[in-house]
Amino acid sequence: MENCIKILNFDNLLYNINYIKNLLPSTVKFCAVVKCDAYGHSARAICQELLDKVDYFAFSNNNEAIKIKRHFPNANCLIIGPFSSFKLKTAIKQGVIVSIENIEQLSLLNKIARKLNITAPFHIKIDTGLHRLGIESESSILEFLNSLQHYKNCKLVGIFSHLGSGESKECTRTKQQAEAFIELTDYMPKQVIKHLANSINTFTHPQYSFDMVRVGLAIYGYGNPKLKPVMQVKAKIVAIKKVRKGEKIGYGDEHIARKDLVSATVAIGYGQGLPRVYAKGGYVLINGYKAKIIANICMDMTIVDISHIPNVQLGDYATIVSTETKPNADSIAKICKTIPYEILTNFRNVPLKKF
Repeated sequence: MENCIKILNFDNLLYNINYIKNLLPSTVKFCAVVKCDAYGHSARAICQELLDKVDYFAFSNNNEAIKIKRHFPNANCLIIGPFSSFKLKTAIKQGVIVSIENIEQLSLLNKIARKLNITAPFHIKIDTGLHRLGIESESSILEFLNSLQHYKNCKLVGIFSHLGSGESKECTRTKQQAEAFIELTDYMPKQVIKHLANSINTFTHPQYSFDMVRVGLAIYGYGNPKLKPVMQVKAKIVAIKKVRKGEKIGYGDEHIARKDLVSATVAIGYGQGLPRVYAKGGYVLINGYKAKIIANICMDMTIVDISHIPNVQLGDYATIVSTETKPNADSIAKICKTIPYEILTNFRNVPLKKF
């Protein structure tokens, strides 16, 4: 088995999906956000498990969506990231649904679809206050809709925007964005799918679910205390050392043993996604005990104190991220002063254990 692996708990994944669905009207579609390799979990594995559980999968770019379409040709794959001409012909040919925000993009989409003799579905992206991507004004959207008649090889199937806040039910910004979204989508035909809410707003503002929710972090078990983490990360103990009091440990001169101790070298470092800053207060689990990190994290190794842990053997696995207790993406993020999204996506290159 690999020195460093991730293990997915699909029971927890399905629990999270069902928990979220039970908060929503049965008519609301579910879009699972699997960009950035499903937040580091493995997009192929997550999509395979959810093929008959969700309505859409959302991606950052053409390349991500094409890879999944090749494995699962019947999946509804929506690109919610920036429009790109890179592999656009391949994406359209495979039935990937792109998002566009101007006439120029629509024209290119139509041109390629006409050459392929197909009708290309697309979603309109609008900006309601995130100030990142999308059409902004009512007049621009009306102009866009009026122009659709000239692009016979394109079909409008959805319209969406991104919320910038929403942690609180009283969030003024979310309300303002939702009101702008409603105003800007009043002109849409009923069959066009309207979607706005992300993970956090699915919980705090279910009234803004509209026709579909786009849920990313929550399906992986974070963002709500009732959810269950899906990904576990483990790394093998590759060395055990006796360190005397006063000796320096690892790179640099700042880590000095305050007593005689026994250390274990664990086969994971910042190259596999464990942030270097995590050395300041971080730990792993070995045989159910906390093993404190006692040196600077290396590119592919981390040194921990196992003096107090019984029966540690070479080849044992340390738990870096747990699905049952801490450390998890939340606790690691807190120590690193970042967000769980960053922690999870850091592990996208760790190999997935196959069962």
